[in-house]
Amino acid sequence: MNDLPGELHDSILDFLIGDPMALKACCTTCKLWLPRAQRNLHLRVVINQKNINLIHATLCGQPYLATVIRELTLNSIDGNASLRRIYAYWLSDGCDSWISTCPIPGLRACHAEEPTTFLTVIGALPHLLHLDIEHCWSKSFSPSPIPDINAPKLRSLSLVNYASLNTATATVFEACLEYPAAFSKLRILDIRLPAGYADPFDRFLQTVGPSLRELTIGVRPEAVLMRPLTLANCCGLRLLNFELKLKRPTGDEDHLRWLAPVLDSVRAPKLRRVKFVVRAQNVTLKDFEAFDWDNVSRTLADVRFTSVCEVLFYVTHCDLPENMVASFIHKRMGALYRHGLRVTQRT
Repeated sequence: MNDLPGELHDSILDFLIGDPMALKACCTTCKLWLPRAQRNLHLRVVINQKNINLIHATLCGQPYLATVIRELTLNSIDGNASLRRIYAYWLSDGCDSWISTCPIPGLRACHAEEPTTFLTVIGALPHLLHLDIEHCWSKSFSPSPIPDINAPKLRSLSLVNYASLNTATATVFEACLEYPAAFSKLRILDIRLPAGYADPFDRFLQTVGPSLRELTIGVRPEAVLMRPLTLANCCGLRLLNFELKLKRPTGDEDHLRWLAPVLDSVRAPKLRRVKFVVRAQNVTLKDFEAFDWDNVSRTLADVRFTSVCEVLFYVTHCDLPENMVASFIHKRMGALYRHGLRVTQRT
């Protein structure tokens, strides 16, 4: 085995990235493998209540391992003790070099029980490039001031949460929207808006909108927006994605009423693709009428969208035959063939 070039050993171990059990086995198998296996093991770190003490001890004993972390998941962390321990380590003398030089750290699928500490941790990572806040919940909540977060190098931000928006989650959500200057260089934004956030989101886009190149937006199905959203400030968009959930209308309710006005507000001369991700679980073909086909088709056919070369409908969780759905959409959106209209479906 020692006769093989070191680069070949490294290439083999790189194939195991994402398989922590295999990498742990490699760490104890061969001294030659230990450095690379240990590095690959710490590219993606998941911190939870069971392993937080071990990870804290490992980072304190081998600070260089912190410099290789590229994806960090905080899962069900007790902010009163455990998260503060990691936070204290990040601000310790042993980790100053990581905070100042770490090139591509990313926080993904963050679950933290104390929003204030969680946001303070974000503020302690000035080189953070990717932030994906999925949930944030709290056993107890005190109305303390929201920390002024700052992520000057952040390139992508995801604020997605279809679960109930409780107080702690709302705190994190509000903090991100209330400090748009912290995200002035943002390129990719993925957001699901709950009720009552149209005004903060508009203010957020006044600062962030011009720098965005890709935007994915959805409105929670139960949310009622008191006024239309506008994407007029997103003048540099190349990709625009809408996340939609079809459901059977009840009375005069129209949960997709927001879509056509938002699309009509777009002023992006370099926009290349518009994508509609439609979740159509337990719906009939008649329920597809809830989508405002006429206004959407008329808007996309406008001269403002001449640069668009693809309009994609991606239908998910649909029990209807694929050819039936595709035929229906092509019939209603026939005017968009010159924009590369495509329909795909996944059950």
